[in-house]
Amino acid sequence: ELAFYRNNALTNIDGLQNITSISDTLLLYDNSFPNLDGLKSLKTIGADCEINRNHNLENIDGLSNLTSVGGNIYIHNNPSLTSIDGLSNLTSVGGNLRVTANTLVDRFCGLFSLLNGGGLAGTYSVSFNLTNPTMAEIIAGGSCLPSAVEVNSSEPISFELSQNYPNPFNPTTTIKYSLPYLGTENPAHPAGGFQSVKLIVYDVLGKEVAALVNELQGPGNYKVHFDGSNLSSGVYYFQLKSGDFIKTMKMILIK
Repeated sequence: ELAFYRNNALTNIDGLQNITSISDTLLLYDNSFPNLDGLKSLKTIGADCEINRNHNLENIDGLSNLTSVGGNIYIHNNPSLTSIDGLSNLTSVGGNLRVTANTLVDRFCGLFSLLNGGGLAGTYSVSFNLTNPTMAEIIAGGSCLPSAVEVNSSEPISFELSQNYPNPFNPTTTIKYSLPYLGTENPAHPAGGFQSVKLIVYDVLGKEVAALVNELQGPGNYKVHFDGSNLSSGVYYFQLKSGDFIKTMKMILIK
């Protein structure tokens, strides 16, 4: 068991960065650290994962590599926590899932992979948070997608996908693209000039490894930051698709 219990003077757990597996329970109760970055290498928990009453905990992004929990997951009464995005790679929970009384939590896309893949063996309970989506609502909402950031309000005259920079990269890079205004009369863009946009990363075998954008967007210039920390070195492809426009480019991850 790995337990941190009422450590009000402890400001981080960075010294745990080499831990990849916990055979028993992970218990984080009534602590002061603001994040779980020290657990970024953690992939499996054999028993329960309990994150309760940590008053300064702002995110659980440090659990971004966690894929399996053998028992239950309890995330309860963490008043500074705003999202569950850090669980986006979790695919298997052997017990129940309970996310309750986290008064600022309004993002649950981090549970998409778990619920969409049928990896939750026990019951689902989400209540008394800022928002409380059903399982069906989380699945319909899709995975956690980094928001594309508009960097220029002028309207481009054509679609464009630029080479990522830097390239090669390790582990982050930026992808820029442009969307023109095609008019509301175009059947591919029914939402007042907005258009369906997908920006997907594939490996050399054509397998999707990341969905960076999958939403309606208006005309403008955008950029997306891609983090390849969880990927192996090699060649990858990113593809922009909107209506009839499709363009694919190659990028290289070197670690």
